[in-house]
Amino acid sequence: MTLDSTDARIKHAVEVIGRSEDRRKVFEEIYFGKSKGKTAKEIAFEVGIGEKRVNEVALVLSRAKIIEKKRVNHRLVYIKDEFFYTHKARILRLVTDEAAREKFLDIVKTDANISKAPIVINRTQKSTKKKLRNIKILFLTANPRNSTRLRLDEEAKEIENRIALAQKKDEFLLIKKGAVRTSDLQLYLNQEKPVIVHFSGHGSEEKRIVLEDNLGNAVEVSTEALERVFQALKDNIRCVVLNACFSLEQAKAINQNIDFVIGMSDSINDSAAIVFSYAFYLALASGRSIKNSFDQGLAEILLAGQTGEDKKVNLLCRDNLDATKAFVL
Repeated sequence: MTLDSTDARIKHAVEVIGRSEDRRKVFEEIYFGKSKGKTAKEIAFEVGIGEKRVNEVALVLSRAKIIEKKRVNHRLVYIKDEFFYTHKARILRLVTDEAAREKFLDIVKTDANISKAPIVINRTQKSTKKKLRNIKILFLTANPRNSTRLRLDEEAKEIENRIALAQKKDEFLLIKKGAVRTSDLQLYLNQEKPVIVHFSGHGSEEKRIVLEDNLGNAVEVSTEALERVFQALKDNIRCVVLNACFSLEQAKAINQNIDFVIGMSDSINDSAAIVFSYAFYLALASGRSIKNSFDQGLAEILLAGQTGEDKKVNLLCRDNLDATKAFVL
């Protein structure tokens, strides 16, 4: 008995796409609708990640034979494969539903090996397979078109790369949402139910973070609005990081409902913000406490030669909680 070719191809797609949130979003957008092909620019606009990153992800998917790429009228477009188009709904469900994915992969693995050796099943024996917890980090970015350009894609990539090097990498899932509008904030929090919420973008001198409106213009979010959001959606969230200038006052408001919040007391430069982030998440994914991870982030700022920038980064703890004994794992 051999593995069904349909299941084998679906398994291949699930394993490739499931390794990265960006791969899932690009796959979903390419296979969405009836368009025969989409450019990287069109995909980037819809999924909220940079055009360069779309091309990187699409290259992986094309090499894995999950999509095709062609030049049409002097434009490089990414097009659907008929097989994966037929099975796209099943693939996306398996990518996003951990329980369904594990069950499917177990069945496929059993089918693939059934001819190699007899299988004896002890019905009374409990499975010892470790379930991954997938600590979700919801990474939100906004860089309105009428604002200074920030290196937000680089920050996300650095965080993703550092988590991939950590001991507990399989327990963390980085979910990236770009060009976040005010109307998106509660939607994403409800959809993803993250443990950590990270905002990276601009903060105004009025001490408010800046999101976007439907046209991509800057919109300042009031402190009262942020406090209400996290009061209503605090159930799963353990930590919030506001990696934006002048965000400390809003961090204090969020800290009324969220155990641990990080905010910036002043304007902080792009490089310092990036190195703090990747060092912080590397430490968390290595099993360190929130306080130790925060301290490693500050140390990384100094190692990068950004002396003085470390003093602008603040960790707030609700109700005098001890961050040295707090772990997200």
